[in-house]
Amino acid sequence: MEHEKTHDKQIHASVAKRIEIILKQYKGPYEVTLCLSLLQTLLTQCLERQNSTKSPAFEIWLNQEWTLGTVERSDQQKSPLRRKNMLESLRHALSHPCDQNDTPNPATGYSEDWTDSPSQPREIQAVKFTHSPWIKQDGSGLDNRFARKQKPYKVLQLVLNTEQLRTLTLDLSQHLSSPLNPPPAQ
Repeated sequence: MEHEKTHDKQIHASVAKRIEIILKQYKGPYEVTLCLSLLQTLLTQCLERQNSTKSPAFEIWLNQEWTLGTVERSDQQKSPLRRKNMLESLRHALSHPCDQNDTPNPATGYSEDWTDSPSQPREIQAVKFTHSPWIKQDGSGLDNRFARKQKPYKVLQLVLNTEQLRTLTLDLSQHLSSPLNPPPAQ
């Protein structure tokens, strides 16, 4: 595959567009695995783009309220979660996965919920993402780096069913495939 590389990182937009094409073409038994792999790439690109490019349209999109999936927060705040924060938490969950065992303190990572019906083939029905930066990797308690802080630790969990995971991956690829510096209107 050949990429057109420009001085202003347009190759990233090209990669995101190809991810969108691949995902639209595939519907099958490995869809969740494909979405998780592609999503990790897109989330990394998204955060890099956010840090390196000041696009007003992209900033507006990042600051919109998060509306996808089921979100659980340990901080009990009522303030809306912004897309920017959720995408960063998802990137942490995908990039730093720890065992998701049943502990009182969930560690950063992700796990799958499977169908349990004997009459249906075993399939993933949802993915649970956890971002808990203050918890030890084994879930046994607060990490020593944070134990001295008097603030309550935060745990954010997001559950996406397979269709929501696909929607998120497509949405992110579409936003990242838009030109970084669109040509001026004539």
